[in-house]
Amino acid sequence: MMMRRWRLFGRSRLRSCRRRIGSGRRLQRNNAVGMKIHLYLKDFRPTELAKGGMEKAVTGLAGGIVAAGGEAVVLCESDADHTITAPEGYEIRCFRNDYKRKRWNLADGLVRYVETEMNSDSVVVLNAIFHPSVARLARVLRGRGISYVVAPHDPYHSSIFLKNASLKWAYWYLAERPMLRRAAAVQVLDKRHGDLLRQRGVKTRVIEVINGYRESDVIPESEIVYRSGGTARVLFLGRIESINKGLDLLIDAFDGVAESENAELTVQGPDGGDLAALKEQASKCKHEGRIRFLPPDFKTSPAKIASGYDVFVIPSRFEGFSLAAMEAMLAGRPVVISDIAGLAPHVRAAGCGVVVDANVGSIREGLLSVLKRRNEWEAMGMAGRRYALERFRWERIAREAMEEYGKLSLGRV
Repeated sequence: MMMRRWRLFGRSRLRSCRRRIGSGRRLQRNNAVGMKIHLYLKDFRPTELAKGGMEKAVTGLAGGIVAAGGEAVVLCESDADHTITAPEGYEIRCFRNDYKRKRWNLADGLVRYVETEMNSDSVVVLNAIFHPSVARLARVLRGRGISYVVAPHDPYHSSIFLKNASLKWAYWYLAERPMLRRAAAVQVLDKRHGDLLRQRGVKTRVIEVINGYRESDVIPESEIVYRSGGTARVLFLGRIESINKGLDLLIDAFDGVAESENAELTVQGPDGGDLAALKEQASKCKHEGRIRFLPPDFKTSPAKIASGYDVFVIPSRFEGFSLAAMEAMLAGRPVVISDIAGLAPHVRAAGCGVVVDANVGSIREGLLSVLKRRNEWEAMGMAGRRYALERFRWERIAREAMEEYGKLSLGRV
């Protein structure tokens, strides 16, 4: 009898415990919905339309947080103080930075804001990679007992160290890696990028928060047209850089493609420092007449630009996600993308393109594979569009991110 009473007592305690755990989980979800999240991007331009990929990602996530029931504040620095409420409902707090070496110093107003407006329950996401101000703000937050999340937006792939190698490796050991190790979490665009961190000695918790689209990025389906004949038009859209975007590889790969395929390549975007060298490289190709370079067009949406071409290609050596490729999916375009990009697993899942390695041979074969399947372009493109419209909604992404932030803010790291 005594044993039976103990069993009943134990079961009662177990049920009570389960009720408390369930209540805690509900509280966690409720806290996540109502939480306030700060997103720091030093060079964000508060009075201009977001042009760069990181600006789009930060504003998209901020708007998604508000749509999902949270509160978001974008923190930035410039030559004047601004407090603006964006149409999506998030706040932009910009602080005047009077220092000559702005990259290495934080605005005094930002430091005061941390001291007066934040506490140990605050959630702060630091956006950028290899940026001294991010490391300095992380130090200020640690001094106040405030946890932070680092969102580098690029993977720590070996190729990221190819340019300015000695400076980057020194900064990695002195500032970047210690900051990452002390973070509450590292926010990546693809969970696979967490493996690269662990390989470099960073065992900090990793959370995956992918990128999304703005409603203005979506063009009507009635504007999507597929051509059944003529020269196949291939587009690269983005910052014109060799090492990061792999454009030196693409030019050589496309020259090989042009041997057997009636195709032309357009490279469009702002000069990241390599435009002259890439034009020189293209001028030495056998099929140089089929390669052209265009300046950036910030007035037209990337999806609209992509809709004027047949195939989109992004052959990066390292890439966080590739918003441009996602916007090409929204335009119903087949995509050729390098495996390192965070979007690559989604391209595979949607069946809307080909994933390649960042070398000339693989890029050439990937382009040839898509170009030879012209009768499948519409099916591939529309599959990618449907997938993107469903999976890459900012509100959905933000809700998942807030659940992760909620765990961090409650100390479950």
